Amino acid sequence: ATRAGTGPPSTEVICTTTEDVGGIPAGIRVIQSGSSDAVVSWLPPFPATGVLQGYTLYHRSPGAHRPVQLSLHNQATSYTLTHLSQGSHQLWLTARTRLGEGKPTNTVTLNLRDQNVWGVSSIGRKLVSSAGQD
Repeated sequence: ATRAGTGPPSTEVICTTTEDVGGIPAGIRVIQSGSSDAVVSWLPPFPATGVLQGYTLYHRSPGAHRPVQLSLHNQATSYTLTHLSQGSHQLWLTARTRLGEGKPTNTVTLNLRDQNVWGVSSIGRKLVSSAGQD
């Protein structure tokens, strides 16, 4: 609206973008869940850049030069690593669409200690709301 009033409505325009490689998964976290176990968790990429085909979890064990790659399904939001050795483990994650793998998350580090650890392993979700008319 302007000082002169509201103008005529514009014509509706709908745009569709083409699919891209996977977006960056959000909120990657890792916690020790036992003396030789850990849980890695994350949230799906937002906004979506295409139809999510799955994830690749990269895990570099202490002393390893190359990471192990684990292919995970598209509904996964966590993965439990078992039989881990003591020391510093590095983990990161990518998302895949039919066009390929996207950029990786930040690397998270787990310093595995020989002890039993108990804790909660969930990720909160961001809630956004806006004021409007009912």
